[in-house]
Parts: sequence; C-alpha cells; structure tokens
Amino acid sequence: MRILLCVFALFSYTSFAAGSPQIQKYLTTLLKANDAIHTAFIKNDEPGFKTALAGLDKVLGEARVDELKQFVTESKSASAKLVSAANFDEKRKLYGDVVKPIVAMLQKYGPIESYRVFTCPMVKKDWIQDTKIASKVQNPYEPKMVDCGMMRD
Repeated sequence: MRILLCVFALFSYTSFAAGSPQIQKYLTTLLKANDAIHTAFIKNDEPGFKTALAGLDKVLGEARVDELKQFVTESKSASAKLVSAANFDEKRKLYGDVVKPIVAMLQKYGPIESYRVFTCPMVKKDWIQDTKIASKVQNPYEPKMVDCGMMRD
C-alpha cells in the first residue's frame, strides 16, 4: 500500500510540475513565435524580425494562465525595450532579456516538443532553439559567432 501511495504521489508531483494542458499549449505557441525571432537574427533579416516581434507580442498578450503572468510580464517589458532599440545589433543584445523569462517557463513547465535551451559562454546568455529545425548551434547574439554555444541540460 505504501508503495502504491508513493508511486501515486510521485506521478502527481511530476504531472503538476509539467503544467496543465493549457500551459503546454500556450508554451508551444509562444516558443514558435520566439523561434521566428531567433530565425530572423540568424538570417540577419531585420524586416522579418519586425514581423516576428509583432507575432511574439501578440502571443504574450494572449496569456490567460495566472501561473505564467510574472514570466509574461517580464518578457513583455523587455520586448518593449527591443522595439525602441536604435539598431539591429542593439536588438540582438536586448533579446536576451526577452527570452530569459521564456527560458524559465520552459525549464519549469517543459519540455515542449523539440525546443531546447542553449547557452553561449562568450556572451553569457541563453536562447531557445527548435532542434528539429536546426540541430546545430545557432547563436542569435553574435553573427560572427553563430556556432558558439552548447545545449544546456
């Protein structure tokens, strides 16, 4: 009987930690929107970036789960700074502040599909990358060091 209770408790805890289906669905949508920004940085596509950022802002505005509000608020605040950045390189630097709360959400409620957190020791920032689309490192922060970084555990 004790074993059965322990197994049930463990299952309940892991199910709760993974988040509700509503959180999983929202995160999947958010990660896809973030992936468009990541791709724009990798391709140095400033017009594509503007479209992708508008898409991310729309998804951030659609958050309806109380558990996510703090993360979403931080990301929205950072996104507003990104919009007013002087140039594309400045936007790259500020992107880390936008993605940081998204990384925290993924770590708390993930994993989500093939999205993984990567880090660059040179710029000391993380990003999220869909490993199904790009299995090799694609660092969005420094165009000259696009292959610098590694997947985090």
